[in-house]
Amino acid sequence: MNISAIIVTYNRPDALEVILRSILAQRELPGEVVIADDGSGAATAGVINSYRSRFPVPLKQVWHEDRGFRGAAIRNRAIRESTGDYLVFSDGDLLFHPSFFRDFRRMAAPGSASIASRVFLTRPFTEKLLRNHTPIATALNLVHHESFSPENGFSSKPFSEPEPHSQSEAWHIPAKGISLPGLFSSGIEMNRINGWRMPFLAPLMPALSFSERLRGGLLGVWRKDLEAVNGWNEDFSGWGLEDTELVARLHFSGVSLRKLKFAAVCYHLWHPVADRQHLQSNRELLRETIQKGLCHCNNGLFPPETPFPGEPSGRL
Repeated sequence: MNISAIIVTYNRPDALEVILRSILAQRELPGEVVIADDGSGAATAGVINSYRSRFPVPLKQVWHEDRGFRGAAIRNRAIRESTGDYLVFSDGDLLFHPSFFRDFRRMAAPGSASIASRVFLTRPFTEKLLRNHTPIATALNLVHHESFSPENGFSSKPFSEPEPHSQSEAWHIPAKGISLPGLFSSGIEMNRINGWRMPFLAPLMPALSFSERLRGGLLGVWRKDLEAVNGWNEDFSGWGLEDTELVARLHFSGVSLRKLKFAAVCYHLWHPVADRQHLQSNRELLRETIQKGLCHCNNGLFPPETPFPGEPSGRL
């Protein structure tokens, strides 16, 4: 099983650098990392180039001209550039727990797609992380180990950041297993429970029924299943719901959806709310897919005149 990590970015070189450093801290690395660049300027390319020579796996960049948010199109371009048989998609505002890709690998099962959850970091914590270039091991340790006692209030346990000792485990993060990390952390804004990593419980979570509330911005899926539904729908313009529409088509094609709980932990870096002017038109595209039970889009990974591999197993 070869994992390709596909990360969308747009003019956030500071966030991208933090994300790349969190990948370097992984206990099990993906086979490659593909940066899906939705039209960023030279600073983003500079960050990627500065890390490429020190990265232990191939670090690629695909780019297209900035013509507004075109997340579906740049993800499809990244898929074409990728080589993995299993693809993990992530937005460009998510910092990975050191066992993130290990957990995705362990939970991957034929005919299924996995959707992970996020812990939302506060604005002050995010700004400090980006401004001070706080080491990733240090940052995660602060999030995990800040504790509360009636006598002392909030306090942080001492942390250490050993030097990298292997490619597969760049840093050792003490917070792991079935501890209850971050329960009272002031660096976490919401979704604290999503920071609990208890991997022995993750396989016990039942398969999901499809819902319009499901999001696919943090998605693990087999390449053959993604190709069978023709990838991301490039009819979506502007921010919003292109990920849910993909999840809907995967569902209608017969792919089982699973929510990764207590595993594949990641942390959402605070940022201002995105422009949502196209949300209503995107919602109409989503509802058409749901009402018709569509499992294939025309304007996707493969152009209409190009035969696509495989056939979906659900409704047409």
